[in-house]
Amino acid sequence: MPISGMLMASLIQTNMLSKGMRGEYVMKLTQAIGNGIVNTILSSAIYNGTSTGLTIGVGVSVGKLSSGVTVSSIVSNLILLQFISKGMNGQYIQKLASAIGSGVASHMMTAIVQGTSTVVGIGTGTGKINGVVGSSIGSLIFAQMISKGMMGEYASKLANAIGNGVASSIQQTIVSTTITGVAIGTVPPALPPIPGTGVEVGFVI
Repeated sequence: MPISGMLMASLIQTNMLSKGMRGEYVMKLTQAIGNGIVNTILSSAIYNGTSTGLTIGVGVSVGKLSSGVTVSSIVSNLILLQFISKGMNGQYIQKLASAIGSGVASHMMTAIVQGTSTVVGIGTGTGKINGVVGSSIGSLIFAQMISKGMMGEYASKLANAIGNGVASSIQQTIVSTTITGVAIGTVPPALPPIPGTGVEVGFVI
């Protein structure tokens, strides 16, 4: 199932409520965060990887994320560091970072990477997610916050801190794929498929 801003928001909200964060803007804030993060990933994340297996051919790559953005402690700590760097030291900052990190990681564990492999038609691949920029996530979160009437003096700092933290966690993320397709060997002359390496390109859905 494709990642969803509303589903991510729901997970973040559940974590916030479990930590005693029950203000009137909790739902609006989590929706702004979830939609900002997911919309940025869907529009800008690009998977680049190396494929290994049987050649020569073209295959379909399907993969999952691990480490980085799928680990709640990593996401939470990176967001918390951003909060602190922007002078946000309130009593709930650590709880907020933890709630956001847990919700983001839980949802991103369900993300799927789809793409294509060239040269390797059957095999496996590994690589990274590129193209996700913290300022872009922050800008979308901030825009969502404004649309929901959240315009306090720390709104922009909060949005950008979250954006930078999540983007940093994505940079640490590993993608592992399985490649299925056709490996035809060298032509001419026709020979059985041979082991080799290739490249993969894809997107997060």
